[in-house]
Amino acid sequence: MSRIDRIIKLLQDNPDDVFLNFSLGMEYLSQKREDLALHQFDKTISLEPTHLAAHFRKCRILVSAKDEAATIAIEQGVAIATAAGDEHIADQLRQMLS
Repeated sequence: MSRIDRIIKLLQDNPDDVFLNFSLGMEYLSQKREDLALHQFDKTISLEPTHLAAHFRKCRILVSAKDEAATIAIEQGVAIATAAGDEHIADQLRQMLS
């Protein structure tokens, strides 16, 4: 059974588990399945709006895809990172705008 299959199985019992949703997104990302990863990062953010790692990964996918939604996602991520006092992530997100 693959890691993705194991995580999906665990999510059946705990669909709102933030860690599992983020982990599934990372597994999809490692397999270059950006569309599925983006969905999981969105779900992670819906469950925990201040999840900086999910925001960061989402923004990278959107920037790579040259998606128009990237700018808005980055601005939201910068605001959340700044509010959390994480200037490192805020700066990394700002660099994505260039």
